[in-house]
Amino acid sequence: MSFHCVHADIPVLLPSSAHLIQRLQDDELSLEEVAALVQLDPVLTSKLLKVANSAFFGMGGRIASIEEAMMVLGLANTRGFVLAEVLMEHFKQAPWCNLDLKQFWLESLGVAACCHMLAHRTLVPPTLAFSVGLLHQIGVLVLLVQLGEPYQRLWSQSLRGAALVEQEQQQFHFDHAQAGADLLGQWNLPPDIVNAVAEQYWPMQADSPQILVELLRCAHDLGHAVYTEQTVEFKMVHWLHVDLFRLSESNFDQTLKTMRSKYQSLIHLAECK
Repeated sequence: MSFHCVHADIPVLLPSSAHLIQRLQDDELSLEEVAALVQLDPVLTSKLLKVANSAFFGMGGRIASIEEAMMVLGLANTRGFVLAEVLMEHFKQAPWCNLDLKQFWLESLGVAACCHMLAHRTLVPPTLAFSVGLLHQIGVLVLLVQLGEPYQRLWSQSLRGAALVEQEQQQFHFDHAQAGADLLGQWNLPPDIVNAVAEQYWPMQADSPQILVELLRCAHDLGHAVYTEQTVEFKMVHWLHVDLFRLSESNFDQTLKTMRSKYQSLIHLAECK
């Protein structure tokens, strides 16, 4: 079965859309404050990155963070773009109207928070890591559009990560990592983001690890514990990630605590409690 990732009109996910609209009316709101709100939504983030990397601005895939995208577009254009997206009210349309996309958003934000914190233990820019975490399962929304009800049934089974990819490959001979990477590639996002999304479920290459891919893999493992507040034992962390991100039994609990604090701060900012 061949699959061609065409344009998908994906809805904004941020639960506090009304709050965002209200905040954007404040003329005193700084670029940094707007970025802090917008970066909570993987769809808004991906669309702004797409625009900033378009041929019109001539940036050629060099824009990797929401702050950089907003500097290219300018604050006024960013506000107008975000308002237009939020006001489209896509949630009233199929195929998303019967799906729990708030849970999708919470999961993506949890992984993004973990990516951001892990990046501080490496040379990877935290804003780049945050974008990768937020966009890592954007392909799910693409497949919901293009495959319709059969994929909705699969998604409703609450499979995630590698288990979801396995079923996607069995049923559709394609998976959400490929779909997401194809979409982000079409949108001319930086290769680092596209490759990390594409390779996140590939077999691990311990002898020549891709740092951003491994950062995302580790965030997969820790993200679930962060957004569900479940416990995770240090011994469950892969040894490669222990080495790459300087984790140890002595700092692991504090690392998780810091990740949870970051996640809760983002949730509070989005008023999604």
